[in-house]
Amino acid sequence: MLEGERNNGRYPLRKVALFLSLFVLPLAFAATAVAAPPESETILIDETFTDTELCGFPIVIHSEGRIKITTHFDQAGSLVFESATPSIRVTVTNLESGKTLRDADVGLDKFTPTPDGGGVVLSTGIHFRILPEHGAPIFTRIGLQLIIVNPDGTEEIQVIGGNFDPAENFPGVACDYLADP
Repeated sequence: MLEGERNNGRYPLRKVALFLSLFVLPLAFAATAVAAPPESETILIDETFTDTELCGFPIVIHSEGRIKITTHFDQAGSLVFESATPSIRVTVTNLESGKTLRDADVGLDKFTPTPDGGGVVLSTGIHFRILPEHGAPIFTRIGLQLIIVNPDGTEEIQVIGGNFDPAENFPGVACDYLADP
């Protein structure tokens, strides 16, 4: 303790610690104690389908991985938030040429409902990382974004930070790569 601190009444760290221990921490533990336990499920994905519309020629899309969903409720059973942690690998193949590209969806998506019936999704991670057979990624959407879900179900995406190629460029980039022999 520095000389004069006691006489001037300066104990900022001790005052903060005392405040936290007497008021804030008991409230935090009480809120945790009364909340319902979260529910969790893991959805396994292993799907293959043919798409004939996206590129104008048939492509086979194979998705494989999992999504873990954890739902958190309050004491009354109302949804507080839901988190999803996808770990999905996708392979897209041009049926005519055999040319392929790979993609990944890995990260965290946290949905919090809003009083108006909509919600907000905090989404962070690798949303798209399109890799050709050889070379660097040709399309990326990696980072943090907010997805505003309006009560009518429409969505607005707000990019917060990262490397986000324009979403509307995806079909052109992917299809042009797959079409080139």
